[in-house]
Amino acid sequence: MAGFLHEFSPDTSTLSIEDGGCEEPLSCERVVERIKLSDKRERYRKKLRTERETLKRQEQELSAELKRLQEVEAKNKEEEKKCTMELSAWRAIALRQKEKRLQAEHLQQQLKAAVKYRSELIGHMNTVLMKNFPGDNPVPCRETPSALLFKSFLGELDSMCAKTDDYASPVQPKNELSPPEEFATKRTWNHDRTLLESADVTEAPAPFDQTWRVTSSILFSNTRGIRYTGEIDDPANTTATIHRLTYTFDSGDTGTLVLYNVLRRYIKTDRVVFVWRTLTEGHGAFDGLYADEHEWLVIRPSDSSVGSATKCECYARVKPMHLDGKPASMDSRGNRFIKFRNKADDENIASNKQELEKILDEDLLLELNL
Repeated sequence: MAGFLHEFSPDTSTLSIEDGGCEEPLSCERVVERIKLSDKRERYRKKLRTERETLKRQEQELSAELKRLQEVEAKNKEEEKKCTMELSAWRAIALRQKEKRLQAEHLQQQLKAAVKYRSELIGHMNTVLMKNFPGDNPVPCRETPSALLFKSFLGELDSMCAKTDDYASPVQPKNELSPPEEFATKRTWNHDRTLLESADVTEAPAPFDQTWRVTSSILFSNTRGIRYTGEIDDPANTTATIHRLTYTFDSGDTGTLVLYNVLRRYIKTDRVVFVWRTLTEGHGAFDGLYADEHEWLVIRPSDSSVGSATKCECYARVKPMHLDGKPASMDSRGNRFIKFRNKADDENIASNKQELEKILDEDLLLELNL
């Protein structure tokens, strides 16, 4: 560039127009043209310098702007990452809260069921143990819980007898009549496994009057339990006993059943009705388990036209209860309790049936001898 400028710079010693003028017209024109070109190049150089400075300034400004934008973008990414982490954490918290809510709802349902069962149990026990009886006199301190229980049961018997048909109708016997020697209680659960029901019927080959009298003799002379000696209305037709049964399991543990039993006989024109109220209390391996039972035995003349026979209908409703609010049928301990409670019933029925057959056979032999 310096050589280019030097090559085209005017020679003032020989080409000065003012001092010496031009020797020839053509030479003067060339000098002028060179001067114009020199000015043009100078303006172009200034323009380039200006543009270069402008570009440098713009470069600095753009670099600063780029740096600012990069910082903003990095900050945005950091905030977005933070928001994403917060969102993930929120989602995780929401999922945990949802799971806890579902668990709480499930627990609430279980607690409601437990409260329902416990409320029924508490209500029953309050009725049994804290029931106020007619009269304003307070219950004497000498009266034990078993005495209160018997008084409560005795107060229910008349109502039970009046509703015999109402209780028996939903569970009328569906099987054919079975002979006395094959008679057995057939228990079935209701739909939610909270109540055991049975409805069984048989025919005794003996006259109606003889059958109910012999049955009364057996039931009222039952020596398996301890007879309650407290005050009882209508003692000729009513009895109350406490019966204790202890079972030993294969594991060596023992379970005890204490049966509080009240029985009353109602003699009607067309039938005789025996009504039971029984509370079975578990001890030992059965501690905390109860069974509340209502039972009816209806003895009536048979509809059969062949010979003299008597129809015996037995209805029972047993509700196993659990103090922790669960149905007794929902765990192994409760099922074992129910099993041995049913076993106690079967043993009692077998004993009474054997005694009934024995007495009827003796009466038959006596009649034949006469």
